[in-house]
Amino acid sequence: MSGVSIDVSAPSQVDVGVRPAYVGGGSFITRFQQLSDAKAAADSALLRLGQAASAAHAAARARHDEAAQVRAEADDYAAKVRAEADNYAAKVRAEADGYATRARTAADALVGKAAAAEAAAMAKQQEAETALAAYREATARAVQAKADGEARAATFNRRIAELQAYVDEAFGKR
Repeated sequence: MSGVSIDVSAPSQVDVGVRPAYVGGGSFITRFQQLSDAKAAADSALLRLGQAASAAHAAARARHDEAAQVRAEADDYAAKVRAEADNYAAKVRAEADGYATRARTAADALVGKAAAAEAAAMAKQQEAETALAAYREATARAVQAKADGEARAATFNRRIAELQAYVDEAFGKR
């Protein structure tokens, strides 16, 4: 018996279901009809499963497309807002630059006026210092002249007193 092999493994699911149909019996047609009905039910279930998966996929695709549309609208809106913000910032920056330029110009003019006023004040101060020095010199000369005058007056008064004493002595006191 060489060349013949016997398979002793457990029968497959198909063998278990089909074997009785081959073997025969009183309910062969019934069993075959049940097998046909089971296959039709399985095919129907697979068809419904495929349809449900297809519907779920279509719904997911629709949601995805809807989300892509919303995202595109959001991106467009964000770009619009960014552009408006950039324009506003540029406008504010230009206004600020203009204000700063006007402020610098005004400040430079005020600095110029202040420098001119300082120069005028320095000239007036120099004039005042010169006048004060002249006043002090005149005062010193006046004080000296007064002292000289008082010294001369004292000398004259002394001489007058000496002369009066001489006259009184010479002519007798009256």
